[in-house]
Amino acid sequence: MKIQHFSLAIFCTITVAALFFGGCSKDDNLFTNEIDPVATDTTTIVDTTTVNIDTTDGNGGGNNGGHTHTTTIKDLHGEYCGPATCEMRYYDAWGNYQYQKTFEYKACLIIGDPATMSSGEEEDNPFNLIIGPETGHGLEGRLFLTSGQGVGNTQVQAMMNYWQVDWQDGEISGELTDTHSSQASIFNTLQAYDQWTGITLPKYVATETTLEGTLDEERADIRVKGGTTDGIVRFTFTLDALRD
Repeated sequence: MKIQHFSLAIFCTITVAALFFGGCSKDDNLFTNEIDPVATDTTTIVDTTTVNIDTTDGNGGGNNGGHTHTTTIKDLHGEYCGPATCEMRYYDAWGNYQYQKTFEYKACLIIGDPATMSSGEEEDNPFNLIIGPETGHGLEGRLFLTSGQGVGNTQVQAMMNYWQVDWQDGEISGELTDTHSSQASIFNTLQAYDQWTGITLPKYVATETTLEGTLDEERADIRVKGGTTDGIVRFTFTLDALRD
């Protein structure tokens, strides 16, 4: 597997850092009345539930002898990797537009069974979704998303449902509905420049961030649009990935 297993170890590292530096939030949801201006100064940084697929040839032939193949969510389980772009628009503490940066790097989407805890509690989604970069996890522009994650120890456990995700007829969609910041379990972050400290830190991705695109057994074309809870960054992330 090309991508490192960041579903727990990397997210835990990010969560700890975010608890110290990323939690100065106005609210967990996005600014709904904000209109993004046209960026005039930009910087680009490049880092080196079913679908029926007819396999006939039009005459009843084909490899399946005229039969159709039914794709299920289980068939989609796997790792999809490819080029990603993260466009970030920065604002000051008063909501005034400052500047824009665009980052390009390789990222992966992982689709699997819903997250499950030893107690038997299961993520409230038809599948578990993880998005993250292959390398450079602490660099600006790196986006980390997970739809659900079990947290706790042998005595206390809890299932954190962050996203509501769905897949129908080849279309994937989702919305971040809970950051779980009150439980100090932040697993959806964006590495962004912090104007107060002057360094890159993980910012909490805000509720109402959305995901949409297409997903089949061979390819994923994903678009995520949203912002951070402190209102400093609004972003658009795209991923064009092939299944490994």
